[in-house]
Amino acid sequence: MKTILQHIGILMTLISSSAFGQWNSDPALPIAVCTETGTQNGVQSFADGAGGVYTFWFDARTGNNLWDVYGQHYNAEGIAQWEAGGKEIINYEGRVNIFRIISLPNAEFIITWNVQQSPVMANNGIYVQKMNSDGEFIWSEDVKVRNDSSYPNGINNVAMVVSAGDYYTASQGVVIG
Repeated sequence: MKTILQHIGILMTLISSSAFGQWNSDPALPIAVCTETGTQNGVQSFADGAGGVYTFWFDARTGNNLWDVYGQHYNAEGIAQWEAGGKEIINYEGRVNIFRIISLPNAEFIITWNVQQSPVMANNGIYVQKMNSDGEFIWSEDVKVRNDSSYPNGINNVAMVVSAGDYYTASQGVVIG
């Protein structure tokens, strides 16, 4: 009997020493990513490699441009690392109607987005930017990879891939007429 109790004690010690910290799993006490006014949707999330998560979303809290993009980084304990309510990542004159983010192995991101304003404005188009783990842009300027003026009904999809250190973006436009 003593041997069984010793084995159970050793097993309990091993199990308790390998326990991982975790976020609250109680559905009655969720972690609210954003409680700001306006609508938030279009969430894209990535593990940070250290038990935390980066999350990005469309946000209409300002009401000025319809959609901006905000983000938040949570550490392994579920504690927000950026501004309360999220950090503003993209805010352009016009509507940001699509954004895509890909996570790079070095804790950086490539983000691409489409700006659309009617009537067609000079800033309409598809942009790309590199972002660090603090949500700060790395490149000195946003790179405009496509002018949207030839697609008056807008770009309705953007995709992105990284291959051998090169970045590729593809888009699909709607042309009527």
